[in-house]
Amino acid sequence: MEPVQRQINDITPLEPEEVQAAKLINAMHIFSKINIGTVLGKLSQTEYLVIYFVRKHGEYDGHCNNGVNVTSLSEVLGVSTPAVSRILRSLEEKGFIRRITNSKNRRETYISLTDTGREIYLRDRETASLLYKAVEEKMGKDEIRELVRLSLSFNRIMCEEIERINLSKTNSI
Repeated sequence: MEPVQRQINDITPLEPEEVQAAKLINAMHIFSKINIGTVLGKLSQTEYLVIYFVRKHGEYDGHCNNGVNVTSLSEVLGVSTPAVSRILRSLEEKGFIRRITNSKNRRETYISLTDTGREIYLRDRETASLLYKAVEEKMGKDEIRELVRLSLSFNRIMCEEIERINLSKTNSI
């Protein structure tokens, strides 16, 4: 076992809350350092998620409101609309996506993959699948499902608590 893993391996109930909090923060830090972008090639993790989301939820055909827009990407990625715009600009510069303005509502922009974007998606989807299968072999499906469930729950609770603490700080000034 790696030294860092030994440090955060278990939070025991007998440890002071300060130690437990430090271990939790350390575990979050280590988890955030995982970068699958290094195996994806031409895409960062976030760019892959954008292309995956566009491919999965349909591309805008220019006539009806099926498709992915900037707002829906912002919501699913949990980032601001300006951050999504920066990601889209990068993908557009690489030739992987194109933005299409809704003819009925000019303020609404939809995203579509280019042929190159579809090719990159198919290639990187295979890499992501291979990575998942390797992790699944070592962890098991049930543990991965539990990790996803706990991670999403943890993220929701942490966001709520951070917002609550920041609000109480603001109100006390």
